[in-house]
Amino acid sequence: MRETWDRLWLKRAVLDVNEVISVDSCYHLLRRLIEPLPDNGLNILEVGCGTGIRTLSLLKRSQCCLPNSAVLVDYSRTALALAMKNAERNGLRVNLVLADAFKLSFPDNTFDIVWNGGVNEHFRGEARQLIFNEMARVCKPGGQVIVIVPNSLNLPYRLWKGVFERRGEWEYGLEIPYSIFELRSKLRNAGLVPVKVSGGGTLASLSFLFRLIHRRRKHDSAEAPATIRSIRILRKIVLKTDSLLKVIGGFTGADIGIKALKHGD
Repeated sequence: MRETWDRLWLKRAVLDVNEVISVDSCYHLLRRLIEPLPDNGLNILEVGCGTGIRTLSLLKRSQCCLPNSAVLVDYSRTALALAMKNAERNGLRVNLVLADAFKLSFPDNTFDIVWNGGVNEHFRGEARQLIFNEMARVCKPGGQVIVIVPNSLNLPYRLWKGVFERRGEWEYGLEIPYSIFELRSKLRNAGLVPVKVSGGGTLASLSFLFRLIHRRRKHDSAEAPATIRSIRILRKIVLKTDSLLKVIGGFTGADIGIKALKHGD
């Protein structure tokens, strides 16, 4: 699986956090789950960071809160190299750690916020629970664990995924989406208490269409700035609508997320 992700990260461009803050639905889902941001700054761990851009975007929005401490963990050196480039481009500082999500190199009760997005669905069997357990272990009592995953109950996502798998164009390896019910169960089994549910990408069919358009324009030089601007405007409209639908989004969203608390010992 590591080779799959290395190939994927090599294709990814360096990103601007302002663009992510403007149009990225997963970032806004994370913000809804994590809010309010701590007054004393972020002490945050992202497990399986990939590009790291959403944690970096949080840091950008909370720069007035000091001190900020962010640790990005991935088992792919390629991902960590990309995350470092994203941090440097956006003038932000993070700590990068090469580690397995099942054997995090931190003591118990280290971080106020432990989160990931688009990670836990890539495991099956016992590993599907163990990653939640490890995230809970390194979270401080009173802290929060946030997990965002694709939603097995979202039909457009399942259809879109199936089409790409049949074409042999699916890039993400094993991906078993979660229902909101399984996600709650895994967090409770890890000793956590789910307190907030939300979703994003309820208008998933449009969102996936924009991704396909975005993919195509890389190979079509005729689709210049006007088309790109139109795509961004439409994505912002979808993002606004998703925010209005956040209550039902926990069941209908293409992505679903839960915030759970770790009670004191």
